[in-house]
Amino acid sequence: MRIPRSRITETSALTDVVTACATLLVLGVPGLLTGLAAGLRGWVLAGMTPLPGYAVGGLAGPGATALGLSFTPFTYAVATALFAGAAYGLRQLTPRR
Repeated sequence: MRIPRSRITETSALTDVVTACATLLVLGVPGLLTGLAAGLRGWVLAGMTPLPGYAVGGLAGPGATALGLSFTPFTYAVATALFAGAAYGLRQLTPRR
């Protein structure tokens, strides 16, 4: 079955680039900062970067709402700083080899 041409949506290359950059900004920067604070380096940091980013966003949104705040880029940045600080503190508490 063929889809009518009027129903196919196409995006421009600029839209694709902006979407990729926004994703990297929203997930990559908080994940990168938290991973660096936790002591991750190299390919481990590159592979793990999205996970702390999702964790910060996933916990900061409901947490901010529970405190009566709206989830804005500012609260996301504050949560990133708090998570990075906690990761750094935990890294300092763990024994080194």
